[in-house]
Amino acid sequence: MIFHKVIELVKLADNKACVADLNGYEILVGVTNRGYFAVENNCPHQNKPLCGGRIRHGHISCPVHGMRFNLETGAPVGQLTNKSIKVYEARANGDWLEVGELGY
Repeated sequence: MIFHKVIELVKLADNKACVADLNGYEILVGVTNRGYFAVENNCPHQNKPLCGGRIRHGHISCPVHGMRFNLETGAPVGQLTNKSIKVYEARANGDWLEVGELGY
């Protein structure tokens, strides 16, 4: 898998997501007590951005409808949708957060 530098680690705050570009796609990246994460910036319920959503207990909540998604698996929690969000592999490398280009 090819990894790409997307953001400097010093720009990340605990339990806050930042919008980053991965080969022309808008993704959300950040860090929690469980580690770094990278997910697509789209809630499949009504195709609204997830940026600005609250991050708690390893999940991100859609700021529009409150739909929650697991940051490690992308799995939805709740009944508004059964569609998962894409999750990308994220790792620290030196001063940068790197993200793998293939989502699952």
